[in-house]
Parts: sequence; C-alpha cells; structure tokens
Amino acid sequence: MSDAVRLRRLISLRGPTLVGFLVGYAVLWLAANLASSASAAGTGVSPWYAGGALDVVLFAALGWRWWPLPVLLGLARALIVPSGLTAPLELNLIAATLEALILALAVRTLTRILRVHFPLYSLRDVWLFALLLGLIAPALSAAAAIGVMIAGGVFGAAAFWEQFGRFVASDTAAIVTIVPAATQLLAVRSAVQRRREGERANAGLLTGLSVTVAVVVAEYLIATRFGSPILELSFVPLAWLAIRYGIEGAVYSVVLASLAASAMQWQLHVPIDSQIEYQAYLVASAMMALLLGSITSDRDVLLAHLERSAYVDALTGLPNRERLVAWIRRRRGDAVVLAMLDIDDMRLYNEGIGRRAADRIVQEFATRLRAGFAADYLVARVSSDEFAVAVASDRAGETLIAEIHALLEEPFEVDGARIFVQAAVGAVRLERVAGPDDLMRRADLALHHAKEAPTRAVVYAPEMAGSSVPLLVGELHRAVEQGELVPFYQPIFRYDRDAQRWVLAGGEALLRWLHPHRGVLAPDEFIELLERLSIGDRVGWAVIEESLRHAARWRARVPEFRVWVNLFSRQALDPHCAARIERAIAAAELAPQALVVEINERTVVSDEREIIRLVQDLRDCAVTTAIDDFGAGGSSLGRVRDVPAHVLKIDRTFVTRSEIDAKAKAVAAAIVRLAGELGMAVVAEGVENAGQIETMLDVGCELAQGYALGHPVPAAHFDALIAAVPASQAIR
Repeated sequence: MSDAVRLRRLISLRGPTLVGFLVGYAVLWLAANLASSASAAGTGVSPWYAGGALDVVLFAALGWRWWPLPVLLGLARALIVPSGLTAPLELNLIAATLEALILALAVRTLTRILRVHFPLYSLRDVWLFALLLGLIAPALSAAAAIGVMIAGGVFGAAAFWEQFGRFVASDTAAIVTIVPAATQLLAVRSAVQRRREGERANAGLLTGLSVTVAVVVAEYLIATRFGSPILELSFVPLAWLAIRYGIEGAVYSVVLASLAASAMQWQLHVPIDSQIEYQAYLVASAMMALLLGSITSDRDVLLAHLERSAYVDALTGLPNRERLVAWIRRRRGDAVVLAMLDIDDMRLYNEGIGRRAADRIVQEFATRLRAGFAADYLVARVSSDEFAVAVASDRAGETLIAEIHALLEEPFEVDGARIFVQAAVGAVRLERVAGPDDLMRRADLALHHAKEAPTRAVVYAPEMAGSSVPLLVGELHRAVEQGELVPFYQPIFRYDRDAQRWVLAGGEALLRWLHPHRGVLAPDEFIELLERLSIGDRVGWAVIEESLRHAARWRARVPEFRVWVNLFSRQALDPHCAARIERAIAAAELAPQALVVEINERTVVSDEREIIRLVQDLRDCAVTTAIDDFGAGGSSLGRVRDVPAHVLKIDRTFVTRSEIDAKAKAVAAAIVRLAGELGMAVVAEGVENAGQIETMLDVGCELAQGYALGHPVPAAHFDALIAAVPASQAIR
C-alpha cells in the first residue's frame, strides 16, 4: 500500500468536503459530456469521453452504490441542452444506466474482490486496473451502449465495429489518463510523501515539458510532413519519466502527453481516423508508462523496507544497533552521554509467562523509554533484552541513570498482570567522542560491572579500561580456531588398603590454554568467560572426544582406567547431551564405564530437574556421573539425594583445611559417611601434602587427586605415567 492514505477515506468525510467533491464532479461531468458531443460533431477535439473516467473516480471515492448519480446527470444534461442528443432520450438513459452499472461493478470488483487500492502504486494494482478498467470495462460498456443504439435504430448493425472502436478509444483514453491522476490528487498525503513530491517538483516540470514537446513534434510531423504517425517519439520521454520518478512521474507524464495531443489535434484539425489511431497508441503507451512507474515504485518500497529492516528493530520499532552506531558516528567530536540497559530476568519471563508475553514486556519497556525522553535523545534496542539511551549533551551519567530508573518505578501491565521490571544500567560520558567503538565499549564495560553491583547501576570509570574481558573474547575465538585450548590430565588415585599404597584409577581432563605469548594459562584465567561464550560448547565436546581417544590407549595398559571429563553448563542443559556422549563413546570403541562425566554443583543447583534427567539418561547408558566441587555451591546432601549420580567430589576448600581445622575435617567426614549411605563414592580434590592425604584416609575417603599425588600434564607426558604403572596393577 502506498504512503498516501487510501482514497476511500473520502467516504468518511461529511459536510463541505463531500458537497464540494460532488459539485466538482457534476460540473466536470457535464462539461466533459458537452465536449464529447462537440467532438462527435466534428470540431476536431480529441476523442475523449471524460464522463466515464469521472464516474470511475466517483465510484472509487464514494463506492459503487453511487451509480445512479451519473444517470441523473445525463438526464439533467438532456433537459438543459436537448439539442445535443444524437438519440432519443430514453435510449440515452438506458445506455447511460448500463454504462454506469458496468463501471460501478468493475470498480467494486477491483477494490473489494481484487483488493486494488487507489491511488495506484504497486505493479499488481496497475496491471489489474489496466486490464479491468482500461480494457474489459470500456469494451463491455461500449458494446452495451452501441447495442442499445442499434436496437433503437440510431445505428445500423454494419456500423457496430466502427462505433465500437470510437467508444472504446474515447473511454479508455480518458480512464487511463484521468483516473490515476485524479485519485492521486484527491488522496490525503502523508508528510513524507508531500516532502518527496516537493523535492521532485522542479525536475518533474522539466521532464514534463520534454514529454509535451515530443508529443507536439510527433503530431506536427504526422499532419504536415509524413502523413503517417511517428508515434514512437512520444513514448521515450513517457518511459523515462516513469522509470525516473515512479508511478507519480508516470501519471504526470500521461496527463501532459494526452493534453498536448488533444491540443495539437484540435489545432491541426486531424481527421477522426487519425485521432483514433494516435489515441490507441497513446493508451498503450500510457499503460506501459504506468506499469514501468509501478515497477519503480515497488522497487522504492522494497528499498525503504530493506533500509527500515537494516536500521529499525522489528519488535519494538526502535532504532537498532546499526542506527545507534550511525548516530554516534555523526557526533564525532561532540560531548555524548550513552547508557546501556539490560532487562533483568528475561529468561525467567520467557519460561514463566511465555515468549509472547515476554515480548510484550520488551515492547512496553521500549514504549516507556521512548515516551520518557525528548526527541533529541536516541532510544535504541541493540539486542534481545538490551537497550541504549544516548544524547549529545554534557549532562552527567548519574543523571541519565536516575531518569531511566524513575521510568521503571511503575509496574508493567501484561495480560492483566502487574509486573515490576528492573534493569542493570551502565553509563558513560565523553567530552569528545572519537567513534562508536570506543564509546560503546566503555558503556558495555560499565553495564558489565552494573550487573554485579548491588545498585544495578554503574558509571564508567577509567580503571574499568584495564579489564581483559573484551581482549580475551577475541583471543579465545582465535585460540579455538588455532587449537590452543588443549586438555591436560591429572591422575586420580585409589588407595589399595591390602597393598597399603595408592594405585592409578584414572585421570581428569583439565583444560589449559597454550597461549603463544603468555605461556600455559590455567583455567582460572579464562574458563568462566569461555563457558559464557557459544564457542565453549564446541570446546567442551572436543575435549570429550579427544579424552576418549586417549583413554582407549591408556586402558590397554590399565584396564580399570577411567577418564574424567567436566561438562560446561551449556552442554549439561542440552536435551541431546546424553545421546551425544553415547555416540562419542561408541566412536572411540570404548565401554561406557571408561568415562566419568563431572557436573559442577552450581549447574545442579541452577536447573535441578534437567540435571536429574541427564544423570538418569547417562546411568541408563552405563556412564558414571560425578558432582564436582560439592560444598562450594551452597548445595546439600538432601538436594544431591535426588540426583542419581555415582560420585561426589569434595571441594578443595574442605580438603586443604582438614589437617588444621577440626570443623573442616568433621564436614569432610560427614560427607563421606552420608555419601556412603546413599551408595555414592567420594573423591577428595586438591590434596597438596601428606597430612591432607592422611586426613582423607582417616575420614574414609579412598579416592583422591591433587598436587601431592600428581600434577596435570599433557597427554604425551601422561603416556609416560601410564607406562610406569607397576605390572601388578596393570594385571589387576
């Protein structure tokens, strides 16, 4: 649909507007009818019948039920100028009634059934208009009128085709010229369209003059030089104007060409036959120009849609991240305040009230932000639950944060429920903006700190620039591509009370970063960020597959050897996790007992239901599962009781203090005792000296790992450790 409001809005108008429209229609209709009669008398006027075109405009504007009005005007015209009738009054009324009904039904079919909108704009609308009102309706109307005249004895039957050609040519020429132009003039323009048309006005006048000149030259050559039409000359500027200015240019050029042709034919006294020939070509040219113009207009609509899609968020209608970047770039060197907002608990909203209701929260959030700030502020949606508010000003970031929080004090109404929505806000103010990257990076850093702050609001401070998070993000992606993240293996030992010694029972895969400049990095420096990134899932599965390949080699030496592998939260909460682990084991040609899957206690607490499902699925596949870092995440054996895992790994904080802290030793002893009652084994993590080893043995923990027993080493070094396993253990 075009930018103009549909012409059918005229239906809702009352009073002077409607009266003025009807009076104008009546005056023009009577004038057109008299002009047509003059043309039929041989005055040389171009064979238009503008009355039919005005009828189409009437029906398009006010509806097809107004068809009696042109019939009444025909009667009034006969009473005013009876000498102008070429047939008895009753025959004229019958013919006029049939013509009005045919045109009214054609307009109704076009607008109601085929859903064509006036003013014409799209290629589909122009094509249907040209077919139905440019060809079919005039042909049916002419056939009906001539049939009535022949039946009344006005014409002989032999004159049917001659009269038919003249009727169709006059009706069609007027319809394709007047209807598109009149509906455009009558339509209510939007501000955008008025501005666009104003910008085209000067160029349109010049190109319109070229159309007029071309038509005049063609007509002059027809009459005075060659004796045959040089019709193609007029089509070139028609087509150019349509392609250059779209449907508006096509309509404009068609009107100018028709008026110029009529004036030249009248001035040169062109014979009727030549008039019809030229008029037929002009109709074809006009239809082609309208079609070309509609193609151009459709292209403009598509380009506008693409531009809107590129710079406007579809859900909220706010500018998107690209528009924010462009806005900042235009204010390079100015003072700018930028606040980044992140809606709290959007995941809970999606799960608790549904995505559609959560989307309405986002929309209401956007509406409140847009209404809360003046036009010189830019409010944008930069991601799913992240927004931005920016203004070129020297105001403080704290002030902008306070204004944003004030907008969120009132609850949101969603499906009859009142929901209080909060957001973390990070703001930054720069005296001179160097570019969007620097400004947005600082705002993102402030937002990152705001999510951890009790007030949920932080203004950027220079010391935040020292954060390595943005740098690490880029480096981690490169590290994954270059294969710099590799598993090291730390041995896990089981105490053999019969032999009074520790024997190798397995190895835990612990990720290390072989950084090209900083050396080997421990997980503490990158693992938390890696787990938050999507590439963490890719790394996690690669570690599992590589560890299983190594385990197949190590089990050949130590048949009871098990490889222990940690799952990222993203992996553990994947509904296909168990199936994927089972496929990886099968690909390595191992027994399921060769793998122990470790799940961090915090992951268990975050979504206990999903973890219970995963552990049960793994148990069904004969894969052992372990709860890692038990005691560090605020969990309890009561919670773990519901998770059907096989092993508990006591967090190192209890192990390292157990030799000097009686309470820590008591806790470790309680964990071992209660885990045994639940049928679970226990592993002590982080044993660092002989005292801790003895303490763990005292409380009954016979599985342990730590620096006191062995450091994490690359797979090649672990091969040497396996090779050093005593023959008695290998046989066992």
